[in-house]
Amino acid sequence: MMQKRTIQNTAIMMKNCRQHSAYNLIWLAASIMLALCVSCNKEKPYSLSIQDNRLYITMPHPTIGIVGVNEISWRGVDLDELTNDIYTTLKKQHLSDIYSIYVKFETTSTDKYGNEEKSYKEAFLFEVPVEEVKKYKDSKYFGNSYDLIGKLREAAFTNNASIELSPDGISVKFHEDTRDTIKAIPSNGDFSGDSILNNYEGWDL
Repeated sequence: MMQKRTIQNTAIMMKNCRQHSAYNLIWLAASIMLALCVSCNKEKPYSLSIQDNRLYITMPHPTIGIVGVNEISWRGVDLDELTNDIYTTLKKQHLSDIYSIYVKFETTSTDKYGNEEKSYKEAFLFEVPVEEVKKYKDSKYFGNSYDLIGKLREAAFTNNASIELSPDGISVKFHEDTRDTIKAIPSNGDFSGDSILNNYEGWDL
């Protein structure tokens, strides 16, 4: 009789264990699904848009030196994910198209009334034929080849224009699109550096 009762108790315990394990599995599966849903619905801190043959990356302006000495904070932007999104977007375009890639860095400030204001700094990064993009095995090779991260870093932390002195005058190159150049020639004919700077009012543009 005692043995029979022990067997019954053991059977009940095993049944309870199986039920408990099943509940744990269900709870674990539900937790995973919830985490995936939250991850999928999480809004990305950047966006991509196409206007004519230009692809614009709009993202928060990164900061430097706040999280560490000379360390860049990309403000929540996953650069690998960004690179993959650009790569995927370009691959969907027409084979014969050539796209200019631009970045628009967004900065948010607050005025004296407490209202948020957004301002943007736009910069040209590089130009890429769609036919060339489709040759890359994946976004990693694409990003490395065009040095996307390096160009984003340069666009964020360099001035928008550079001035070059030459025997022909001064060339002002704009980083938004290096194809745009203004050349200034002093009308007095003196091309020395000091004379160019001191006689800028007499330049012929």
